[in-house]
Amino acid sequence: MAGKTTVNLDNLTALGAEKLARLVLDASARDSAFRRHVAAALAGAKGPKAVAAVIDRKIGAIERAKGFVEWDRAKTFAADLDMTVKTIVDELGPADPLLAIERLLRFIATHRAVFERIDDSHGRIQDIYETAIDALRPLVASAPEAERERLPDLIMAALGRETHGYLPMVVSAVAADIPPAAFARWDAELAARHAAIPGKSGDSRSWTGEAGLSGLIACRQALAEARGDIDGFIALEEAKHPNLRNTVDIAERLLAAGRATEALEWVRRTHGRRIGAMSSSGMADGLNVRDPSSNRRVSLEAHILEALGDRAAAQNLRWSSFMTTLDVGMLREHVAHLEDFAEFDVLDRAFDHVSSATAAYSALTFFIEWPKLDRAAKLVVERRDVWDGRHYYALLAAAQALEETQPAAATILYRALLDDILSRAKSAAYAHGAKYLARLNELAVASDAAAVPDMSRHATFTAELAKAHGRKTSFWSQVRATG
Repeated sequence: MAGKTTVNLDNLTALGAEKLARLVLDASARDSAFRRHVAAALAGAKGPKAVAAVIDRKIGAIERAKGFVEWDRAKTFAADLDMTVKTIVDELGPADPLLAIERLLRFIATHRAVFERIDDSHGRIQDIYETAIDALRPLVASAPEAERERLPDLIMAALGRETHGYLPMVVSAVAADIPPAAFARWDAELAARHAAIPGKSGDSRSWTGEAGLSGLIACRQALAEARGDIDGFIALEEAKHPNLRNTVDIAERLLAAGRATEALEWVRRTHGRRIGAMSSSGMADGLNVRDPSSNRRVSLEAHILEALGDRAAAQNLRWSSFMTTLDVGMLREHVAHLEDFAEFDVLDRAFDHVSSATAAYSALTFFIEWPKLDRAAKLVVERRDVWDGRHYYALLAAAQALEETQPAAATILYRALLDDILSRAKSAAYAHGAKYLARLNELAVASDAAAVPDMSRHATFTAELAKAHGRKTSFWSQVRATG
């Protein structure tokens, strides 16, 4: 049962109007975004057009603004945008859904100008725009049919030239609630735009042109999905440049539709150049860049093979992928599809394979993530000369995971991290080095007791450290500060 101090509707109502008004007034003085929300609520007493006018002034200010938003104002700026969306949805939406939809579309259209003014590497601003798109769906569903018939024209007028991928998202959000006649006109208009684009082979268009075409196709696909036309959806995917086709997505749709044979053909399609991905352990091992969707593709192909009745081929595919990548998730999936009690022998073979892999950092990461810490520690000790502190992303996580149960192995890794910082005189990392030395001091008794062959005791290591790097005064000052 909630206490009297819990902030909820009943307790706030019990405070009385005057006290609540004073609290709102105080909060408004401290928070400009909240103040504008309150102003919109007050305008609501005069009707939805008054609320819309307040919102229009705010969106107009966003549209006109040019200055770059510095990092120390980014959080406030994001809160201000978020409050604008809330005001549209909470204050205007219940009173007049169409006015709210129009303002949301106008707000979404500000994304280009806003993204040019702020570093959104954390995706905070992007999340707000996607929230605005999600808010369209219930507003559209609540609007009268006559007003919903106008939506395609309103959407295209506001977002017809956008290039960040928001137009297809908006189309997808509202398509199911567009009346049939308006839906058909919209579909025909998009098809006409598509047909008017020359040279669909992709050989002569710029990448920007290809991206624009893909956005248009995505809009048409959203409509195809809304009417349950999977073949139309696939035909549109075929119209994209080969490098832009999402073959895995098509395969998933076909499998869900019970068309496993076609799904297998799509999931096995080769594609052109794509953005690659590399884990920190893969970088340390010097491995090749991988397709970030490769695990998803293998997993899906295995499920398709099972749907086709070829369970052995599915398991062979998973095992082969694990053997190549040392991916924890792929081995887990393989094990999950084994017969009862078969996993023990399979895991022994898998762990032996990882232990003998030439990709030492990937092997270490595997054992930490599984987790199999005894195997990880054995790997660390046996390959102690391999570990390079420059690859701290991989080594630090492993050292921290091994501290409690495998102190000697953790010590080897912390020493590698510290040695790298000091040997390269990385003064910017001296604070980290001091923390590593502090951890080594704390692990000293347990590590020395482990008696790993050919590993110097802690006292010997620290004496050699002082001798080799005694003149790095800024490091030792960090050590004293840490201690």
